[in-house]
Amino acid sequence: MSEAAVAEQRWSGPLDAAGLDGYTRELLRRVTGFEDDADPFERAKHATHVYRDRPDLPVVLKRAEIVALTLEHIPIPVLGEERIAGPAFRRLKVHGGVSDADTWRVRAFFPERHRAAPAWPIPADRRDDFEWWRARGPEPRVAARRAAAPWQRVGVASPRAGVGMHTLPDHGILLEAGIGGLRRRVARRLADGRLRPGQLDELRAMDRCLAALAVHCRRCAAALRRRAESEPDPILSGRLLGLAADCAALARERPRTFHQALQLLRLSHVTDILDTPGDAASYGRVDQLLWPFYADDLAAGRLTAAEGFELVCHFLIKHWCVAESENITLGGLLPDGRDGTNALSFMFLQAMARTGLAVNLSVRVHAGGPARFLRETLRVVRAGFGRPDIWNDDVVVPALVRHGVAVEDARDYAPLGCVEIMIPGRTSTRTMAMDMNLLKVLELVLNGGRCLVSGTTVWTDIPDRFADFGALRGMYHAKIAEIAAQSVPRIHEEERCEHRTWPRPWLTLLTRGGIEAARDMTAGSPRYNPVAVTLYGIADVVNSLYVVRKWVFEDRRLSLAELREVLRRDWEGHEALRQAALSRMPRFGQDHAALNAMLREEAAVFARAFAPHRTGYGDRFWPMIFGVADGNAPGKWRQSGASPSGRRAGEPLANSLQPSLAGEQGCITAVLRSVAEIDFTLFPGGIGHVQELDPALVRGEQGLEQLRAMVQGFFAVGGMEIGLNALSEAQLRDAQRHPDRYGHLMVRLFGLSARFVNLSPALQEQVIARSRRAAQRER
Repeated sequence: MSEAAVAEQRWSGPLDAAGLDGYTRELLRRVTGFEDDADPFERAKHATHVYRDRPDLPVVLKRAEIVALTLEHIPIPVLGEERIAGPAFRRLKVHGGVSDADTWRVRAFFPERHRAAPAWPIPADRRDDFEWWRARGPEPRVAARRAAAPWQRVGVASPRAGVGMHTLPDHGILLEAGIGGLRRRVARRLADGRLRPGQLDELRAMDRCLAALAVHCRRCAAALRRRAESEPDPILSGRLLGLAADCAALARERPRTFHQALQLLRLSHVTDILDTPGDAASYGRVDQLLWPFYADDLAAGRLTAAEGFELVCHFLIKHWCVAESENITLGGLLPDGRDGTNALSFMFLQAMARTGLAVNLSVRVHAGGPARFLRETLRVVRAGFGRPDIWNDDVVVPALVRHGVAVEDARDYAPLGCVEIMIPGRTSTRTMAMDMNLLKVLELVLNGGRCLVSGTTVWTDIPDRFADFGALRGMYHAKIAEIAAQSVPRIHEEERCEHRTWPRPWLTLLTRGGIEAARDMTAGSPRYNPVAVTLYGIADVVNSLYVVRKWVFEDRRLSLAELREVLRRDWEGHEALRQAALSRMPRFGQDHAALNAMLREEAAVFARAFAPHRTGYGDRFWPMIFGVADGNAPGKWRQSGASPSGRRAGEPLANSLQPSLAGEQGCITAVLRSVAEIDFTLFPGGIGHVQELDPALVRGEQGLEQLRAMVQGFFAVGGMEIGLNALSEAQLRDAQRHPDRYGHLMVRLFGLSARFVNLSPALQEQVIARSRRAAQRER
């Protein structure tokens, strides 16, 4: 057996939280106390300097200069126990509604996008910077969005198409060539006398980022040496000096060892963060990127499997932050169709379990892959991390191929951010470009084009009566297609203008062919330029459509006018009727044949609404099923009025592909059979499919086997992806009472995972309600 195979066997055993040495345990304590967290105002200082003091600099060079100055000046804290160097951004990446106390951080980090707000805790010595931004007024593209369509103003959809906060570079381009190698490639391209001015600026911007990253490596080396000189522990001092030598070498040459590759991968990611105004800069397939370095070290005797595992643990510790959307992908098919699962795939799983830190891992499996990998993935899931996500290559790859992606590229996909599918270095990463609330569309159609919340008339062509359910449903489908058609020009405009306002030279450098094209990746240079368009509210809309069909058109229990009045009154005075809708009508997740058929059809209607259209750069739209707003934003809930399904105005919408919290639910297997009715090959952009799981169902080896059979069965009948929360209501209540004991407890919300104790009380209660319902439905 090869040494790599032995390593895989060694690190794919039973997972536990033991086995960390004292240094690593101390590092965990310090990291979770945010001792090395970066100053959120540091980058803002350089952004202000560039935009205020160098107004004539081409915008792509402005973007590069901000990144470069931050790399050259950001303080580099060194914790003596760490094995991966550089700044950390532990509280930077949060959504509104999640960890609300920290949401100002990412906005303050990017004043050129968000300007300033009085509530931010801006230090006195930085206030002039933010006052300058405030005086400039809103960012032009934000102002343009305010000219919204009537349906947009009432919460139907938010068409957009920027690369924005979602990135998936091909870090392998840097790992293969190194900083110096890429600078030489850029220099050769710059020597071409036929380049246009815009191409020259793009290449100079790339080189500026690379030069600054080399400076940053040398700064890391100097900081590590200074720390080593004051370190009394000879073991730690020696490790710090070794890491300093690695960082100094990376400034000059390509990585030669596994440790150097991990270090450069982290610094490449840091550079991406500095130009990604959100929380979804992702790594891609780390086990594939790092495998050649690890295998070479093993073969040369430079590294043991145990030493490699320790480095992986430290990499994840450096990466950890309080809200997690930075995806790391493991396993799956290789471009040539072989299985790519390797020892590192197991090590990253084991490292999350050993450290106890929930990070955003995604695991890819397929019918021909190693059964042990899925089993060990589920051991980690069962521990209550809310991670990893599990993706089914046997569905995702055909979905991508169906939408025009070459099979070799499709096999190399990776999730980014929460659950969005793209291909590292070959796609423009324009994701979540729609957020169409299907339930709101139905509300408008049912009520003559009027919004129940605001009273606004959005459409004047909706009749008061429909001859039959088919006519009503046809009008609803026509409005979905109309919204899609009206959204496309808005999406095109953002695609066309992004390279003029927010070009991405670092991402372009890490896009395949980026140096050769010398055209920004936001301007259409990647091999594929899809825009992923999202729907949410699918569970609520099929529950509501079924009630309308049954009560209004089949049983004649209510006229359409009477149903409208019930909804207008928000069910007041009709509680018995509301309870009948909640408890005596079939609902999504109960595996009801007729409702499942409706679910399949409604999902397909949204996906096909974009089929006649093309993106601004001529590619296809990639539909998604994913809700962020439905899962964690009460402001969005309040935009939807009462629903025929029994939901009152302002109550939560069902989270992506979860059953509604209101009303009857099926058992977990019934839920999964319902979900699998959807043709997911229509949804190459990805799906959000988080389900709550009663921990009592999966205890012990028998429980683990039941969990494996459930996931494999779901994938066998066409399931695309699944994420599982396995936390009890009792555990979550205890965390509310004793937050100091549960600092590491992470829960999966929609795609993002976040520390439970940091959530708002309302969101904590929603998570608890989901766990309670999961336990109830299995009894």
